[in-house]
Formats: sequence, structure tokens, C-alpha cells
Amino acid sequence: MQENSSSLIPLGIQDFSTIRRGNYVYVDKTGILQSLIEQGQYYFLARPRRFGKSLTISTLEAMFKGEAELFKGLKAEKWVERQRKTPNAVILLDMSLWDTTESVEDFSDWLNERMIKIAKSYSLSFSPHHNAPRTFLNLIEDLFSKAGHLAILIDEYDAPFISAFGNTAKAEILREKLREFYKILKGCSKYIRFAFLTGISKLTKASIFSALNNIYDISLNTEFSDITGYTEKELIKNFEDNIKKASHVLNTKDLLEKIRLYYDGYSFDGKITVYNPFSILSFFSENTFGNYWYESGSTAFLEAYIQQHSIDDPE
Repeated sequence: MQENSSSLIPLGIQDFSTIRRGNYVYVDKTGILQSLIEQGQYYFLARPRRFGKSLTISTLEAMFKGEAELFKGLKAEKWVERQRKTPNAVILLDMSLWDTTESVEDFSDWLNERMIKIAKSYSLSFSPHHNAPRTFLNLIEDLFSKAGHLAILIDEYDAPFISAFGNTAKAEILREKLREFYKILKGCSKYIRFAFLTGISKLTKASIFSALNNIYDISLNTEFSDITGYTEKELIKNFEDNIKKASHVLNTKDLLEKIRLYYDGYSFDGKITVYNPFSILSFFSENTFGNYWYESGSTAFLEAYIQQHSIDDPE
């Protein structure tokens, strides 16, 4: 399971274990994740949809659990091998899994169900509180008592709120529920080794983060600007076979220039540019240039935002 040993494309696969065990192409981001872990405690990362946030969360989960067999040949191999001896418990919550058709009053029940499953996976005798934040606090304290310091990973933290965009009453209820839930993290630093939240936007004006002001936003940080997405160096190194296969229409130089034109349009620090991973994987799967990212999902949130705000220069 060595790096670059396969040309299998992990299109639509966001689970690190599945990618590694299935011998799919994995662009090694474990070195930058190790650096992140060693430098701090609370982090937030905003990235567009289908930009590798969930895979990042999954990779962090495997690192903290010490699943060393998955990291052979990767940059964090030695770190995970040491971690294997004293693995951390992990609370992983994917907020995008909430069924947006459900009543907002059921959101707390849904959170409780997710936390009960996590407690059972660690063989905890656990009873949820009717208040989801209280359940979250109890889960953190109980896991700490059982296993020591833990990692908390929350993917798409803002998904429920964004799903209600345009419905002011619903959005307000979800905003308050999320705010009270995330508020628990601030007071639990003595139990937490590492906390990492991802989302589409920080939504500061929605005040979800107002009670969690000790979190470090790395979204525009140069050191971590390529934590998701592919640099051109990574593209050439990891997709050599796929580039050769796609070169039947254009020579390699012209092909790379066209790929750059189509998919290398993202920079989160104004210095380093990265390729959109979903678009690149789709291109190598189809060997055809297309607007894969735009066609992959709804842009209703962005469209609604533009309609509700005065944009002097749409270009």
C-alpha cells in the first residue's frame, strides 16, 4: 500500500480507510495534518463543498485512533505508529447527515442519537439528556474518564443552518441550537486534545461561533492553504498514469495547461493555487473536460445570498 502505487481514482470516496485499503490514489496530506496536531488544539477550516473536508476529517480520525496499517509510506507514518500505542477516543459528528426535511424541533433528538451511537462504540453505559448540549458534555466527560484526552471532529458544522437559509424562523432556531451545542467545546479544553471543525463558511454574523472564541481559523492561513485540494506538484506526482492515459487527445504539456486553465482556480492565501479535487478526479474518470464541480450540486445558497444582498459589481 505504497504511495502512488495505483491509478485507481477515488471519485466520491471520502473515507480514508476505504481509499487506502482499496489501493486508490491518495494525495498525502498527513504531514500537514501532523503539523496541525502538534501546533494547537482548536481549529476551524472553511472550504467549498466537494473540496476534501470530509476526507480530511476521516484521515484525522484514523490518525488519532492510531490505525498505523493505513499510513505505511505516508508522511505521518512514524507519528501514527507512536499514536497506536496510546490511541485517543474520537467523537466524530457529520452535521450534513441531518435530514433537512425533519422539523427543527427534532434536531436535538437527532444529535442525541448520533452521540448515543458513539458512546456505544466505546462500550459506555450512557443515557442521553433531553438537552443535546448536556448530552455532549456528558459524553465528553465520560469518554475522558474512560480513555483520557479525546479528539473531537465535526464535519460541515454549518450544514443544518445553511439548509434553512431563506427561512428566517427555522434558521434562527437552528442557529441557537448550534450555538449552544458548540459552546460546550470552550469549557471542555481540559478534556480535549484536539478539536477540528469544517464548514462552508465561518458565518460570524450568525454568531454560531460567538461562544467559541478560542478556535483558530486556518481557512486563509498560508501554512495550511493546501491542506485540501491538489497543488500542481501533487497533481503531476500522484496522477502520472492518469495524465498519460488522458494524453491521447493532447500532448502532455498542452494537456497540463488545459487542466490548469479549467481546475486550478482556487487560492486560499493569495499565493498558492490548488486544483479542485472533485473536478480533477472527475476529469481523470471521464477523460473529458467539463464543469464537474458546478454540476455536482445545488448552488441555491449562493444564489439566494446574491439575491438578498446588494452586489454592485457581480463580475
